[in-house]
Amino acid sequence: MPRTKEYGEKLREATRIKILESAVALFAEKGLTATSTKEIAKNASVSVGLMYHYYKTKDEMFDAIVADAMEEVSEFRKILREQNFKVGIRLFAEEMITEMKSGDSFAKWMAILAQSTDFDKQLIAELSMSVPVETAQLFVALIHGLCQLHLTLKEEFRVPTADMILSVFEIKYEEIPNERT
Repeated sequence: MPRTKEYGEKLREATRIKILESAVALFAEKGLTATSTKEIAKNASVSVGLMYHYYKTKDEMFDAIVADAMEEVSEFRKILREQNFKVGIRLFAEEMITEMKSGDSFAKWMAILAQSTDFDKQLIAELSMSVPVETAQLFVALIHGLCQLHLTLKEEFRVPTADMILSVFEIKYEEIPNERT
């Protein structure tokens, strides 16, 4: 039976996702520099040639992953810019805890974003509009540190409470209104 155009598109999208998931896992574990395109292709169960059909270079693949991750956190960043800072931080803490309890996906994404200086600079700049830059840097370092511990300790990692995360800002969880946009 001949393949339909829709089936071909679904197959291509599934392959692209498989390649990106492989890259995410390896970049988070080994870093961008230490990961080879051959490893990514092997881990994704595709040929190197097929992988190059989707991404011409490893850097292009990394940029696509970072762009996806930036899009994922854009809602949080929008809340920080346009609404109450404390509400934005509370929402971020809640989301981070939920993600960490469900597995290590969030930690892997953050490990990759840690390799992209643009992300940290942008996040620190946005946080610095509401708190001192040192506090913003401390918060970003806390997030990266928790994510690195999550990846290192695996099942032994214990997810902190929202109060613990918010204590960086000297904010008590119960003092923040539970507002959703």
